[in-house]
Amino acid sequence: MTQSFKHIFPLLITFLLMIMSPLKIDCQDSKKVNDIIRKKPLCTMTLKKVEREKYVQSVISEEAFNQTRMDGTYNIPVQFHLLRMSNGTGGLTAAEAATELAQANIRYAGMGVEFFQCSPVNFIDDDVLWNTVFDHDWDNFCGQTNAEYQIANANNVANVVNLYYVNTDGWNWSSFPSYVEDYCKDWIILDIDDIGTTTLLAHELGHYFNLLHTFQDHNDPDYNEHITRNVGNSCWNCPVTGDLLCDTPADNNSWDNACNWDGTGDDGCSNLSFTPSEENIMSYSDCPEFFTEGQNNRIINCILTSRAYLNCPFLSDCETTWNLSSTQNTMYAYQATNYITSTSDVNSGANSVYDAGNYVKLQPGFHAKAGSTFSAILDGCWAPVIFP
Repeated sequence: MTQSFKHIFPLLITFLLMIMSPLKIDCQDSKKVNDIIRKKPLCTMTLKKVEREKYVQSVISEEAFNQTRMDGTYNIPVQFHLLRMSNGTGGLTAAEAATELAQANIRYAGMGVEFFQCSPVNFIDDDVLWNTVFDHDWDNFCGQTNAEYQIANANNVANVVNLYYVNTDGWNWSSFPSYVEDYCKDWIILDIDDIGTTTLLAHELGHYFNLLHTFQDHNDPDYNEHITRNVGNSCWNCPVTGDLLCDTPADNNSWDNACNWDGTGDDGCSNLSFTPSEENIMSYSDCPEFFTEGQNNRIINCILTSRAYLNCPFLSDCETTWNLSSTQNTMYAYQATNYITSTSDVNSGANSVYDAGNYVKLQPGFHAKAGSTFSAILDGCWAPVIFP
């Protein structure tokens, strides 16, 4: 994982294996989240008992790793894959993709996480895939050959967050860390029609980094999350039910279409009233804005453990200076907090970026040859868009 930081931190552990119910997770129907007429449906993806146990084990492992939180920013590489028709029309533009990422970065800035494009947008121009409706209920398994696995297996970039904007059945879905081993699945699927939903990508990235919905299992009388946060109360169960977090209020997902909880329902254990947060990004309220500290911690724990492999292969570490002279033949970005000098040849087919804090000096002998792509950026390290 390419990073610029210094210290990290731990969280809680134990008491989690008690959760045995099916787990409904992993997607958001943002068409209905933003529809002011139709009622929002629940996410219908479920996990079998063994899958739920695997999820709980992953959370325990991440929290037990006992890292110390680093100062600075966790820089996470992403790769956009934008489906279009064979003639290059339809779908998102590179500028629209950058806007989607910028909106996600606003929501992750408070926890010190910034996503950046590891390499240029990958346009997939294919009429067959364009006319395919990607179904959130397709089975997941290694060796699966449906359109989702086909497009991912042909285009995935290793060790980055792969984001596919395609035509779905109206849903968006992500992959939990355990899916990499169990289902050979490490990507996020997003519906082209849902661009402009300002927290959709932040929501799906939340799942990618091991967050559940705030209303998890709210309609299961045996495993729903109770309202109380009093550890001494016999109804207290927030560490092992719902989203397994106690700083997200119990949520029965009874939102109207104006960001208001409808005031109905009970938790089956107490006479307390629900007071869910209408601004939590992992809820289905129409006004999501933030993550809680517990959610922040879980995301960081996942970044440091289950997703520690994330590391842009085309990007240098952030050095103080670079004095370049070797021939450049591939796609690569050099980063420096101070300056970069170069006498290099950038050969045809290469894509070179020099990203410096103070200046870039192209000295005698430097040549960007015909057929190459070269750019210089003066913003130091970790620009959200690295390659033009």
